[in-house]
Amino acid sequence: MTPQIVTFPSVLFNEMTAALDGALAATVDADVRARIVAARRLVASASATTAEAATGGLAPWQIAKVRAHVARNIERGLPNDELAALTRLSTSYFCKAFRASFGETPQKFVLSCRVEQACTLMLETLDTLADIAYACGFTDQAHLGRQFRRAMGTSPHVWRRHFAQDRAEGLLA
Repeated sequence: MTPQIVTFPSVLFNEMTAALDGALAATVDADVRARIVAARRLVASASATTAEAATGGLAPWQIAKVRAHVARNIERGLPNDELAALTRLSTSYFCKAFRASFGETPQKFVLSCRVEQACTLMLETLDTLADIAYACGFTDQAHLGRQFRRAMGTSPHVWRRHFAQDRAEGLLA
């Protein structure tokens, strides 16, 4: 195997991530931003199964364990050493391997999962934004608002209202 074959997935991943990040920065529409965030997550998860995983990334079983643990414990703090213990790696090596697999730090991944969970709860429940914030592990509604705005380009209230109107008009199933 030549070095070019081994590094091609990481080059492709970096280019796709940069393109999606550029599109995310340039997009104002909340629906489009949500789709770009989902696409970026898909690209990151696909990169974990490429040659990059064999050259310093997490193994598939480690990725599955971390994802399941984050999903089950989204409402509380998830320190890197706790996630590292799941994978039987030191914290420093885990952080390096996680970044190689996902293209982002473990804490940034947890934050993205929290924003994603907040979106789901805003669509599926009538809970207040404060209740949703606590259920997703944010310290308060303002914390949710700051992180949501950073990720989605709009406030949670505006995003929820936009999708509630779409649902009322029959645009969402």
